[in-house]
Amino acid sequence: MAVWNKDKFIQQDSNQHHSPGVKLKLKPCIIFASLMFAAAIAVCGPANADASSRTNILFVFSWHQGMPWQVEIEHGFKEHLKNNASNANLFFEYMDAGRFNSMHHPDIFEKYLLEKYKDHQMDYVIFESGPANKLFYYYPDLFENSKKYIVNPNPIHGGLRNDGSTVIPVTADYEKTVQQLLAVSKGKTIYLVAGATEASKERVQKTTEITLALAPKKRVVPLIGLPMGQLIKKVSNLEPDSVIFYLLFFEDGKGNSHIPYDAAKQISSHASVPVYSLWTSLMGSGIAGGYMLSGELVGKKIAAIITNPDLAKKTDYTNLADEFHGYYYDWRQLKRWGIEEKSLPPGSKILFKDMTFFERHRREIVFGSLSLVLIISFIWIGALSKEISKRKKIGRELQYSENRYRGLSDASSEGILITEKEKIVDINRALEEIFGYSLEEAVGMNAVDLMASSEREDVLKKVLSGYEKSYETLGQKKDGSIFPIEIHAKMVSFQDRQVRVAAIRDLSEQKKAQTLLMESEKRLIEAQKVAKMGYYVFNIKTGHWTNSPELDKLFGIGKSFNRNIEGWKQIIHPDHQEEMIDYLQVHVIGNHQKFDREYKIINQSDQQEYWVQGIGDLKLDADGAALELFGTIQDITQRRQMEKALRESQQNMASILNNTHDLIVRLDRNFRHIFANPALYAATGLSPEEYLGKTNEEIGMPEELCHFFETKHEKVLATGEPEVFTFGFRAHNERFREFQAVVTPEFNADGEVETIINIMRDITELKQAESEKNRIIKELEKTLSEVKTLRGLIPICSRCKKIRDDQGYWNNLETFLEEHSDASFSHGMCQGCLEELYGQEDWYIKRKQKEESQL
Repeated sequence: MAVWNKDKFIQQDSNQHHSPGVKLKLKPCIIFASLMFAAAIAVCGPANADASSRTNILFVFSWHQGMPWQVEIEHGFKEHLKNNASNANLFFEYMDAGRFNSMHHPDIFEKYLLEKYKDHQMDYVIFESGPANKLFYYYPDLFENSKKYIVNPNPIHGGLRNDGSTVIPVTADYEKTVQQLLAVSKGKTIYLVAGATEASKERVQKTTEITLALAPKKRVVPLIGLPMGQLIKKVSNLEPDSVIFYLLFFEDGKGNSHIPYDAAKQISSHASVPVYSLWTSLMGSGIAGGYMLSGELVGKKIAAIITNPDLAKKTDYTNLADEFHGYYYDWRQLKRWGIEEKSLPPGSKILFKDMTFFERHRREIVFGSLSLVLIISFIWIGALSKEISKRKKIGRELQYSENRYRGLSDASSEGILITEKEKIVDINRALEEIFGYSLEEAVGMNAVDLMASSEREDVLKKVLSGYEKSYETLGQKKDGSIFPIEIHAKMVSFQDRQVRVAAIRDLSEQKKAQTLLMESEKRLIEAQKVAKMGYYVFNIKTGHWTNSPELDKLFGIGKSFNRNIEGWKQIIHPDHQEEMIDYLQVHVIGNHQKFDREYKIINQSDQQEYWVQGIGDLKLDADGAALELFGTIQDITQRRQMEKALRESQQNMASILNNTHDLIVRLDRNFRHIFANPALYAATGLSPEEYLGKTNEEIGMPEELCHFFETKHEKVLATGEPEVFTFGFRAHNERFREFQAVVTPEFNADGEVETIINIMRDITELKQAESEKNRIIKELEKTLSEVKTLRGLIPICSRCKKIRDDQGYWNNLETFLEEHSDASFSHGMCQGCLEELYGQEDWYIKRKQKEESQL
């Protein structure tokens, strides 16, 4: 039987255990009851189908169990399955991301799902809302053989994705909602109430824009992130003809958290005007209604798509908004504000309306009528003997007692085991699920057979000794698997017998959670070591702080160190002490700013200087006073050194780029210029605005040169190898210049060419010099080719210096050289010969003396 209310959907299992009652010899009654039971079966159909033929469907919800939005989706989904007689095994998991929204949460939850459902083949898995969507994106192969549905992943478009999953977008229709709000708003003012989160601010901005576009004369007043007390005071004194539009309140401006449903209750109970909103999950909290997004309709649509392949193919996933919305109103709020039902849009659903007498007492009337029929039937059957009546009364009392016991027992989440002389006499439903034995199988077994063989002796000793304290041991399921359990047992009186009642709790999930927590803490400690980071908690009222061991190492302090403001000041480098103390006291504690500052410290152990980055956040009390500052401190010395080296490197590189005569440009994969140095702007005459972000064609480069460059650049992108080539280019001063280009690829982390660097050197003068050199070389080669050379052994007279020719004649030296070369002679006389011939002549002696006197 399904029971629906605003908070939860309860599926009550009719397959209850029944203890045998008193056997009454009431054959006519039995016949009548059997006929009634058979009729019920004929009308209702089989209660349970073969479980093995059912479809397995797993819901992964993002938030905690019982959250109204999720409850609506779950209810709508179940309603569709019920109305269409669909057989399915439903499994629900809740990530509770509101409390466990950490970096490792998806990792831990993925391991949890794999372990819990390792023996289940899921046909469909539905991931609902942001955190669950994130889990799927992190682990797309989770439940790899199942069909995945991603619900509410705004702003991703709907439909079938490349990974085989289907996106069902769920977004509120702000425009139609505002249109309805304007229709019911008699005044000119609409107050938009929302929390201080970015999402709330975005909703307010979007609603404001739509409202002013539809009704420019309306006055829209945002009430964003006010403290609840101040907000209640504000909404309790609004103009009579205004309205409030509630856009969720998760957090106020002081950082205090709120549950949106409870916040709506507080606001609507004090509001002096009606409160409208977007989501049916808020109905019952004082919201009057409006054109609203319904989680129940979302759930029904998901179920319809899953159970009907033809519908899944025909569905337009980009246009589902109308199917998920409807007009919903709270009858109690309509009465409160004097809003007539006839003024509401056609097809509006009125919730929480007072029931008629028949509606209110339907169950009693039905059961009363049935009782009357039974009474008449019993009268028709005939009066029974007094003895039978007594036994019937006793049977009813016994049945009532046993049913009451059974109901209480089966309602327990712990396994209940009742034994007499170590033999099992009864178990509840939870114990069946824990160990895998049915009631019929378990009754008569030895209780210690439920324990692992290694633990049976110890457990038996505790049973025989009447041990009544809790203890942990190992259980053994019907399939032989061993798992941890906790047992708490005691002797009680039951049906005039002394029996031992044991409460047994399965510790598997707890142990796994503890293991995961220990692993997470271990990874956190390792991460802190790797990151050279420690955490702290500073109690502002006491003035003392506590910290992790890694922070002790960073500060170089021991357990006896005085952990207060003076101690911290002692650690801070003298150059930064006054600045940091002022920053903490004035800006962080005084003005409630987040702590985020880099500063130098002195390690108290090695007296070395280190740079650290401190990050922290404040915890405030109800009055807004600062209670604690908690955060992390990380050693960033190496980073600062690297930043300094990087700055120097960048300065050096900038100096090179700014002063080189080479033209340097970087291009992206679309051949758009994303960097150029000053030399390039000087050569082209273009400004950065005219050059950057444009292709060669867009800056006006000649078509043939554009094609030439594109060919070279495409080759570099395709091969990943550099290219060297020359080209001619007419600069902006109309001078033709020649350049040599070296095009080099730049790779990303995946080894793909991401950008290319083009370095171009002006080689015009070099080409001219090379041309001149070639000209001179040719002239020299021509001259050398005309020079006659003498080779071989030349016979010469050692006295007169005549040379013998090939015919054997002796010729003067001058004659021989003139015949064998292009040389000619101008005859003269050397100083030695002059001395030898004329050295005794007077004229020669006088001339020589005259020349010497002139020196």
